[in-house]
Amino acid sequence: MENNFIDTNGKKEYIHHLLEQFFKICGRRGYSKKQIAELAGVHFTAIFRWARGESLPVSKSVIERIENYLKQNSVQLCHNSDKVSLQQSSSEPEIKIS
Repeated sequence: MENNFIDTNGKKEYIHHLLEQFFKICGRRGYSKKQIAELAGVHFTAIFRWARGESLPVSKSVIERIENYLKQNSVQLCHNSDKVSLQQSSSEPEIKIS
């Protein structure tokens, strides 16, 4: 049986910024927490916990859904062990964290 959970150690920064971009795009579109939860494939209470910084998504499938949503909305995601960068389309400033 395949493990559907990730070890967030070393990836917390990436996941935090992934959520930041996800919430930013959804907020611009006026989505409710329930609509955001549906996009991520989670219960809406998880969205409240993520937004307050109480927890992070640990399911590979949830993180992939968020990444795919961002990619479909012109956010390029790059991740390696040394650097995280999230690049928005030309209408948004580039965000880089080293």
